[in-house]
Amino acid sequence: MTSDPCERLQILHHKIVLPVVVVFLSFALPRMHAQGTAWKTIHTTGDPNVTIEIPSGVDQEGPDIVHDKGDLMAFFASSSNRTDMACILHREEYSTEITQKSMATGLAGPNAAQLCGESGDNVSHFSAMGAQPTTSNGFPASACVSSYTDSSEKEPGTVYSRFTVAAPSAFYILSCTVSSENQEVSIWGWSETWQEAVAHIQASLRLPDAGK
Repeated sequence: MTSDPCERLQILHHKIVLPVVVVFLSFALPRMHAQGTAWKTIHTTGDPNVTIEIPSGVDQEGPDIVHDKGDLMAFFASSSNRTDMACILHREEYSTEITQKSMATGLAGPNAAQLCGESGDNVSHFSAMGAQPTTSNGFPASACVSSYTDSSEKEPGTVYSRFTVAAPSAFYILSCTVSSENQEVSIWGWSETWQEAVAHIQASLRLPDAGK
């Protein structure tokens, strides 16, 4: 078993960050840029002490989200540029193998890009679109983005972004997946519509450990 927490989390990728999004809410905007979008702050139903901003045109999700698996918030949004985006916020407890210290070290290292990796017989044209260590709420964090084609999906073109925060009590994962009819459209939709919005959502995340 690898000792790198980022490699371990990449192995657990499907279990941790790709649960079924059970809430489908939508809004239609020709070009959704963060500066031109109205936002609202919500207390997540998975943990009311965690707050995050979502577009005001999207209702907060209902009770069907799987809280006992660590899911805190999820929403589905669509844009008139032929792309959709599903975002989910997840909290994962530390373990003897993955501690806050090892997670913080991993997020600062080059292997953090693996957290946006994807592979399998149904995946093709995978491309890493960048990874960057950063901070959130004063804690170590990392953001990464990748794109690929997933032939098993109804909308096979995918851009996947992941924001991971190593807070003291647990680590948090905000993943947003842009999908469309093909990979080129998804990449265009990401750059023209969703990238700024995701950056805004990531920056708005407030955790209960902050300030302690």
